[in-house]
Amino acid sequence: MRRVCDLCAAAGEMVVACSPTCLERHLATTHGTDDGARASSETRARQYLGGVNRRLAGSWQRYQDHRAHAMALALAAEGGDPAAAASAGDIAIFGAGNGSDLDLLRLADTFREIHLVDLDGEAVERARMDLPAAVRERVILHAPVDLSGFMSHLDEWGESFPDDATLGRAAFASSRAILAGLGRSFDVVLSTGVLSQLIVPFHRAWITSQINWQRLDAAIVALHLATLVGSTRSGGRAVLAFDVLSSKDAPVLSALASRSATELGAAVDTEVASGNIALHPHPTALLEQLQFAGMASMVQGPRLTAPWLWDVGDAVQLVYGLVFRRP
Repeated sequence: MRRVCDLCAAAGEMVVACSPTCLERHLATTHGTDDGARASSETRARQYLGGVNRRLAGSWQRYQDHRAHAMALALAAEGGDPAAAASAGDIAIFGAGNGSDLDLLRLADTFREIHLVDLDGEAVERARMDLPAAVRERVILHAPVDLSGFMSHLDEWGESFPDDATLGRAAFASSRAILAGLGRSFDVVLSTGVLSQLIVPFHRAWITSQINWQRLDAAIVALHLATLVGSTRSGGRAVLAFDVLSSKDAPVLSALASRSATELGAAVDTEVASGNIALHPHPTALLEQLQFAGMASMVQGPRLTAPWLWDVGDAVQLVYGLVFRRP
């Protein structure tokens, strides 16, 4: 394990330290006048992600197409009948951020309460304050909530990555803690574009082996799925909107913007089959995780949606939806 100076990374430089002790020495020497140098890696990660949300606060117009897809999934009844919109009492939105990929006014027409769950309390407060007062009263904020479940381990695991048993126990405990913090379950739970972001603080802080990244990524995905399942009320519905590929890694995505959903799905399947692109996480793998022992009995009718493209400004993201019910 090696450590990366995230303060240098923010300035466009790469400084690698051989250990947490070396990193502390570098922070004191090079960034001694920066208050962040005396903070924990977790605190600096929270500050960084807050800055990202502030920079993205004006993305409402750009996210229009993606927002329409996400809202259709959140509001549609099982079976996809648009006329049978969800008549649930409350919805929780994981990774709500600034609300740029949400139509909160449209959700407020259906749901009695809207619960915004995010690490960044300032971002969800901005989302709420943009609403009319009558709607604002029905929007409940849950922040800060670390949906990765592991940010408190940034420094500890940056020195020695845990074995599988320790990682599994930490994931189980973190999911239970998130659910306990929410204090309730919901008729509809929507996770919108946050899954791929949960590992970002670790990528900015560590250099480690590919196998360790795979193990951490698998634990974060399993934890997030367990949290989705656990926070969905019996008879309720959960929606996971997750990005799997960026045009930064696969420029072909930009050329597919005008394709229909069916054509886009077929084109992606062809590119994957030919080995030109790889999806991460693979949608089918996520679907299969919900059918594993221990999860299958708590999930009913899991299905994947057709993909769509999300214009995030400097890139286009390929996004899928995963929908299921709680029996």
